[in-house]
Amino acid sequence: NQIGFVCFSHSDEFAGCIIVSQMAKKQKDVMIMTGIFVPEQFRGLGICTELIQMCVSKLQTIGKNGFLFQIYLFQKYYSRY
Repeated sequence: NQIGFVCFSHSDEFAGCIIVSQMAKKQKDVMIMTGIFVPEQFRGLGICTELIQMCVSKLQTIGKNGFLFQIYLFQKYYSRY
C-alpha cells in the first residue's frame, strides 16, 4: 500500500517526488516515507517541504494517524559539507 506525489516545473520538467508506504499490515494507520528526491537544479526551492506537506495533508484526509521519516545519509552527499 503506497501513496506518492510527483512535482513538475512550469516547463514540465520533473522536479521531485515522494513515496510513502504502509508501515505494517497490523498498523494500517501508520505510514513511513520510503523515498523522496529532488533533482539538484531544483534543490533549495522548498520542493521537499511542499511534497512532505502535501503528503501529510493527504494522509490525514484518508485517516492515517502516523507518519515516519526514513533518512539516509550517503557518503557522497555528506562529504560535501
